[in-house]
Amino acid sequence: MTLLSFFPPSRPGNAGSMWLSRSPHLVSDIRDDEADAGKSTATTVEQTVVHFTRYVVRKLVRLDAASSDQQFDNLYRTVSVVFTEYKPQLDRFVDALNVTDMETTVRSFSSVLERLADDGQQINGGRVVAVLAFAGRLAQHCIEKEIVSSDDVDQLADMMGRKIASWFIDGRHNLVRHTAIPS
Repeated sequence: MTLLSFFPPSRPGNAGSMWLSRSPHLVSDIRDDEADAGKSTATTVEQTVVHFTRYVVRKLVRLDAASSDQQFDNLYRTVSVVFTEYKPQLDRFVDALNVTDMETTVRSFSSVLERLADDGQQINGGRVVAVLAFAGRLAQHCIEKEIVSSDDVDQLADMMGRKIASWFIDGRHNLVRHTAIPS
């Protein structure tokens, strides 16, 4: 099994894949005053993804995660199922990476995302869930091997979250929807 085979492609008739139109979305509320202040959609997408990545990673490595809304809890439960069910495969992928410090960890994570972006398949809900499970297992590995301390997990999760956000933004995929709410 290759690393890319773990991340399900979007193919017609593939029961394991989710099309973008049916995939779960994070909904990010943008206040009118924030939009008026010139806050870009890309920045809001990045903030939402970084926040959610931190939440998921902290919970997967068994650190207290700041309380969130029901939407985050629902997505976390899905990631947690993949994390638990595919732990042996995630372990093999993480063990194959050359991670010695935070910089090489983020570089390796980014390399995985680049390979996913270059494989010609669309980003879908299944891939996002798998990437988040992979991020959690990579963070857990770094703590176990004392590459990072548990105090540094937020910093590592934020860096991985920014990489995931740029994967969405650069790929112009719409897995994060924004709704304007009155101030």
